Amino acid sequence: MSADRVDEESVAALLVDKGDIDFVVNIPKAAYVVGNTYAFAEERNFGFGGLGDLFGALKSESPRKYVSREFEFVLRSLRQHRIVSQVTRLDDRRLLVQRKGLDPVSVLVLNDYELTAEHVRHGIERYGQFQAIVRSNPNSRVTHAAATAADESGVRIFSWKEFLGYVNQKWNWKK
Repeated sequence: MSADRVDEESVAALLVDKGDIDFVVNIPKAAYVVGNTYAFAEERNFGFGGLGDLFGALKSESPRKYVSREFEFVLRSLRQHRIVSQVTRLDDRRLLVQRKGLDPVSVLVLNDYELTAEHVRHGIERYGQFQAIVRSNPNSRVTHAAATAADESGVRIFSWKEFLGYVNQKWNWKK
């Protein structure tokens, strides 16, 4: 498929009268993917992603179960965390993390090596509401301008390790 915005309905329409599908690829690299697309793919037992994901899926044990390495790590880590009860993909970069005895938190997961103010502003513009940016790249760094842009927007920036510690705590900033 080739869509700038992908959701469950657009993928379901594509699959009407199709047989057994292993993987659905969406060509535009910068496409916005609604979270229900991933849930639908899991429910119907097919992989979903971009062209790069297709190549990764072909190298994997099963293209049907493919999740990018980054999100496989992120989702597995959160699902194994003792305080996390559920993790839902809101879209291609945001997660809703349900926590036992605490309010849920919404986070934007970015993998950029150098997090800049432009990344922060673009994330806010593209993805809307979230409480924090979580850097999934362990080698990433945050520029001073990025930290300022996040502060001005009421968004916290965490490394992966910092975020896992804060998951245990009550959050008292932007919702």
